[in-house]
Amino acid sequence: MQVQIICTDCAVQPDGSTNEYNELFQEITVSPSKWIIFYANKPLFYGAVAAVCVPVAGGTAWILFRRKKKALKK
Repeated sequence: MQVQIICTDCAVQPDGSTNEYNELFQEITVSPSKWIIFYANKPLFYGAVAAVCVPVAGGTAWILFRRKKKALKK
């Protein structure tokens, strides 16, 4: 998505020019939904997914390791 911001100032400079700001922003996400903004921010999204997956995988590995260790003792 593209967003263009154009701002002009009505004050006239001594040389006859006016202040103008004209900027084009490309690849920007504009949405009222916080979930869309969250998903569009890829580093934040993948970091949040990793923050959930790493403890789950670690906990699962720990439980499986404990069960295997108990099975070997028997």
